[in-house]
Amino acid sequence: MFAIMRFFTGMGLTHKNLLLFIGVEWADIAHRTIAGVIISFDWSFSTMILPGIAYLVNDWRPLVITVTAPLILPHFYLSKCASANNRQHNIRYIKPEVTFEYAIFKEEDRGDRKYSYLDLVRFRVAFTYYGNSLNISGFGLNLYLTQFIYGAIELPSKLVAYLCLDKLGRRYSQVGTLITTGEMSLLLSLDLWLPRTVIFVQGKGFLEASFTCVFLYNTELYPTVLQQNGLSYSSFVGRVGVSLAPLVSLHRSCSALWLPVQVSLRCSSAMF
Repeated sequence: MFAIMRFFTGMGLTHKNLLLFIGVEWADIAHRTIAGVIISFDWSFSTMILPGIAYLVNDWRPLVITVTAPLILPHFYLSKCASANNRQHNIRYIKPEVTFEYAIFKEEDRGDRKYSYLDLVRFRVAFTYYGNSLNISGFGLNLYLTQFIYGAIELPSKLVAYLCLDKLGRRYSQVGTLITTGEMSLLLSLDLWLPRTVIFVQGKGFLEASFTCVFLYNTELYPTVLQQNGLSYSSFVGRVGVSLAPLVSLHRSCSALWLPVQVSLRCSSAMF
């Protein structure tokens, strides 16, 4: 039953992400990057708040109810959006010519589909991001404090991502953050726990910057009418990487050097 509920949770999260990044187009072209970065702050703030809630609510069942109960509030607010935007009519009242033109566009596009290598980048970035995040208990520190630090480091990393995207562009920013993450991952074989933790947190920050870059870059690859399908497919590919991320911890017993090496290899493959 828990797995079934997680399935529906994944559907809801995917729709939420689609709406957020499609909403970036409401901003003008000059401010779309900063709008996307600001929207992505909700993930970081939630990651910082979650350890405090988990510390107060120890049992996982009440914890799940506590963190998901506020999600019912948007259901009531969304019903008021139509009247607030002076949109009183239902979608059935869309003009027939608009529906006809959209159907013709979809039919013409169906025979000329192109798939992007960015889908593989999304897979690798998601695989590495969640592989590092799920290794939170591997440093011997307080679990709640470490999770809070993981969320806090994402705030400056998103600002760095914005500056890089604004000055260097999408591709160079994506490659640069992946290279930096791979180099820091190679240093995780150090035996001292404090340097390892500092390096790991910094690598987590650059990996979050890479995730921000790939999200914003992904939205620009598809036209507006295809963004929902394109982003859904890319999100699906990324979630395949997420499902494989827990396998990273199974390799700890092989070698202390193997884990950072494979993280670097994944970053390198995503970069190329």
